[in-house]
Amino acid sequence: MAPNGATISDEIDAEDAELMARYGIKMVPTPRFHYKSFRFSRLADALRQARLDDKSA
Repeated sequence: MAPNGATISDEIDAEDAELMARYGIKMVPTPRFHYKSFRFSRLADALRQARLDDKSA
């Protein structure tokens, strides 16, 4: 999510939307896994970091 609860699609203006349509560019939702202050695109990476933290505690 973008700041203040806005979504990325809220940040695309009409000109950008037109360019996307012209060139066939699509926006797809991307999963994000949050662990502490980290952001991961793969669950396996988030789990790896959490396990590393658990071992060092």
